[in-house]
This record gives sequence, structure tokens and C-alpha cells, in this order.
Amino acid sequence: MNKLLVLFTSCYPNTNGEVFVENEIRILERYFEKILIICSTDKKVGIDRYIPKNAEVYVFKDDLSFFQKVLGIPFLFKRIF
Repeated sequence: MNKLLVLFTSCYPNTNGEVFVENEIRILERYFEKILIICSTDKKVGIDRYIPKNAEVYVFKDDLSFFQKVLGIPFLFKRIF
């Protein structure tokens, strides 16, 4: 059985906010086969934040139009979600 962690963050790992996540993710990476980090900020500030080898980072753009949001509704019913 695959264990997947989906972590929604405001700014980790792209900015220096949410410093507690870095400590927690070091522990959580041992218990999950794959980690998806979904961040709402794509502005990088030049700091080196820890990202596990089994993690992927995606940026969620919150400035989508109404039409783009409606097109995303089918993804809510996918098995991975």
C-alpha cells in the first residue's frame, strides 16, 4: 500500500515563513513513501529549505479565473485526491 502525504502550505519551501514545517517534514518523510507539497507562493527568497528526496513541490496559483476553477472540479473526484 502506498502512503501519500499531501501537505498544503502557504509559503514553505519557497520563503522563510512556516519554519515549523521543516522540522516536521524531517520526521514525516520516514512514514510516507511520497510527499506532495502544495505551496501558494512561488516567490523564492534565496534561502535553502529542506525538501525530502521523496517529495515533489507544486505551486498552487490562487489567481485563477472562475472558468479555470470550474475546469478543476473534476480533479476533486480523482482517486489520488
